[in-house]
Amino acid sequence: MRNILLARVLILTACVSVGQAAGNQEVHQDPVEKKAPIRVGDCPGGIGANPGDHPRVSFRAKNGNTLIICGSSAESEFDLYFVDSSGVPGLPLATYGAEQNVKVSQQGDSLILEERTYHNKGWIPVFRVEVACGGNRCVVGREKCVFKKSKSTGDLMEIQSYQKGRNEGRFPDEVVINHAADLALSGNKKAQDIFLKGESTLKLDGAVGEIFSATKNLILKLKRMKCL
Repeated sequence: MRNILLARVLILTACVSVGQAAGNQEVHQDPVEKKAPIRVGDCPGGIGANPGDHPRVSFRAKNGNTLIICGSSAESEFDLYFVDSSGVPGLPLATYGAEQNVKVSQQGDSLILEERTYHNKGWIPVFRVEVACGGNRCVVGREKCVFKKSKSTGDLMEIQSYQKGRNEGRFPDEVVINHAADLALSGNKKAQDIFLKGESTLKLDGAVGEIFSATKNLILKLKRMKCL
C-alpha cells in the first residue's frame, strides 16, 4: 500500500514538472481601475458625454423636477434626462444626433425642443417636442411638424451637371447641394427626386455626402408627416 501511495506522489510530481517545463507562466491580473463615483446631478454618460461630466444645461421646474442635457453641446448631439429627487438621472427622454440642430427653451414647467434646418439663408423650425413636467415625472409629448416652406428661386442645372453621363469624376460642393436642398424643401419635385432617387447618379464625398443624407432623411420624414 505504501508503495502505491509513493508511486502516486512521484507521478503527480512528474506532471507538475512537465507542466512547468512546457512554459506555463504565472498569471498576473491587472488591478481594476477605480472609477470616480458619479456625483449627484452629473451625467451618466450617453451620446457625446462621459460618466461624471457636468450637464451642458439644467432646467428646474417650479415643482422641483429637474431636466439635464448631456452631450457635445446644448444644440446638437445630446441626451435629455429627467433627474429624480435623489439626484439620479434615469434613461434618456430624448436623443439628438450630431447631424441635428436643436433650439431648447423653457416655458413654465415645460421644456420645448425645436429641431431646425437651414433653409433659404436662415435656420427655421421643422419639428417640435414638448416635455411637460408635473408631479414626480416629466412626459415627452408627441412630435409635431411645424415646418413652413418658403419659395426658392433658381434651377437644377448645376447639380444636374454633376450627374453621371455629364461630368463624371467631379464632386459637387456644399453650395451646390444646399441649393438643391432649398429647392427640394420649397416643394420642387425634381429636386426632391435627386435626393430620394438620384444618389447613385452622383459622386459625394465627406461633408457633402453627410449633407445629402441628412437632407434625404429630412425630406422623407416631412413627407411621412405630410408636411411637404
